[in-house]
Amino acid sequence: MGLLDKVKSLSADVANNGKWTEDLSQTIRSSLVPLLESAKEHIKEDVAYLKYIATPLFKALPLPVQLIGRERLRWDAILLDIRNEIVLPAGGNIKPDAQTAKQIAEIVKRHHSAK
Repeated sequence: MGLLDKVKSLSADVANNGKWTEDLSQTIRSSLVPLLESAKEHIKEDVAYLKYIATPLFKALPLPVQLIGRERLRWDAILLDIRNEIVLPAGGNIKPDAQTAKQIAEIVKRHHSAK
């Protein structure tokens, strides 16, 4: 399966809220904690948060997922909701545990089922 086929397959999964949302949630969770530790001063400001947290997270995604596009993935909205619902209430100190994974997965699914 070539890269274009993978992108088409992932695009179809986005439309169908497929299993990839679980993988996406796991990638966000595992990458978010170290980013928050190194860029804690950027958590409260929207523009800085998107630049220093959301953008590096997006670039950490596999290339076929990046090719779907930030807008179609609703990347910024997802990351802002994660910040508002998980990161800020925890004072920027989130743990990569099962509860955090569940919260992130719920946010991702909510954005992709709201089409």
